[in-house]
Amino acid sequence: MNDPQVVQLFSQPLYINKVKITDDDINDVITTPCESDNGGYNNGWMSDTQWLVTHPEIRTIVEEHLSHYVFTILSVDKSKHELEHTTSWVNLHKPGDSSGTHNHSNAMFSGVMYFKCPPNSGDIIFRIPSMFPTFCTETLYPEVTEYNQYNMREAKIIPQDGMILCFPSHLEHSVTPNKSAEQIYTHSSWTTSKNDYRYSMAFNYILRGKYGRDDHYLKL
Repeated sequence: MNDPQVVQLFSQPLYINKVKITDDDINDVITTPCESDNGGYNNGWMSDTQWLVTHPEIRTIVEEHLSHYVFTILSVDKSKHELEHTTSWVNLHKPGDSSGTHNHSNAMFSGVMYFKCPPNSGDIIFRIPSMFPTFCTETLYPEVTEYNQYNMREAKIIPQDGMILCFPSHLEHSVTPNKSAEQIYTHSSWTTSKNDYRYSMAFNYILRGKYGRDDHYLKL
């Protein structure tokens, strides 16, 4: 048998990179007020949704990586489209907090940048919905000897300080519980340290510009 060519058709690319963050960057994030309970049910806490607007240095980093992802890797035509920031916010996950499966509505490209990730403070899990087939459907899913990029339906990424991820906004993802704390039971309550808190910053962008032509032309 000749060496086969395997083509990954119709992918949903995930961009992963590492950036240098300073102590001042980390301090800007951890001092950001996170007052909303992000829907409740131990989903963590979040800031207001225009964080990058008031942090231009971090915004420059985000847009450098997002632009490379969109215009270089995905080959979107830069002469016809430009990225526009819509929302961005800090996420605080205390011990026990997690994030349920969701995607980002009213956006085209999303991402997350990690600023403080204690060990075991929560992994991000990307998955494809059961209604979408890969090499087969979930109505009849054969056993596999190992999961790889051709047969998997979910992927786990272990966050690190300074990691940045970019992905299509429709790609479903969740965050596992923050288990970083060595919890001590005293006086009928659990006590944890702020050193066990996990801080990240999520962002959403759309593509402005010209879409299509003739009877399906749109300018956004």
